[in-house]
Amino acid sequence: MIHSLDSLSFLKVDPYNYLNFRCQDYNNRVISVEQEYIKEGFKGKENIYEDLYKIKIHEVTLRELLIL
Repeated sequence: MIHSLDSLSFLKVDPYNYLNFRCQDYNNRVISVEQEYIKEGFKGKENIYEDLYKIKIHEVTLRELLIL
């Protein structure tokens, strides 16, 4: 079964999570779900993204091509 592009939101744990597509290197393709939080430091507020989970793509299939 092939899902449409709208189904990527099902990867998110929370609606406010972000999807990050790390696909620059052909041998290291990763889709990660990240959560943003704000940390206050010496220079003021800083946005930090923490990885919740990652999906590693080993071989390109039609489903993965539709996602990418």
